Amino acid sequence: MTRRTYAVVAGVAALMAAGLIGASLVGAWAEESSPAPAPSRAETTLLSGIPQSGTALGRPAAPVTLVEFADVQCPYCATWASSSLAPLVRDYVRAGKVRIVFAGLSFIGPDSERGMRFALAAGRQDKLWDAIHLLYASQGAENSGWVSDALLREIGEAIPGLDTERALREASSP
Repeated sequence: MTRRTYAVVAGVAALMAAGLIGASLVGAWAEESSPAPAPSRAETTLLSGIPQSGTALGRPAAPVTLVEFADVQCPYCATWASSSLAPLVRDYVRAGKVRIVFAGLSFIGPDSERGMRFALAAGRQDKLWDAIHLLYASQGAENSGWVSDALLREIGEAIPGLDTERALREASSP
């Protein structure tokens, strides 16, 4: 690998470390918090114009691939996404230097599983990253039932080009 590649990898690692440290300082969100309102179409602009393919965001030929292991119900993951994802996308993914692959986990509870299934169904239409971004923006208290049919429908309708009904059907299928 070249020095430039090492520099990009070091930069991405520094961004991730800063996000995780920030999340640790914030602490867990209060269980009593209510879910945020469903995001609008305006909140999907971060990813507009960037190629998505299944669980991948960015050019397939990018020299660096970053794998994100995350649970859509995890407050630390949401904090990382809200604080570190935008600069990473702006400076590295959009420029074709980094490609991010989502490796979904569902270790917190039923809302994790339901949100991940919807995100993966959106990924079948190359909209997984939009779904994840909006799920994090709408995140409620852990295991409170915040990933409702109504929320998933609102999120689906906020994603340009997503067939919401298809995504909802596929999220419920075996």
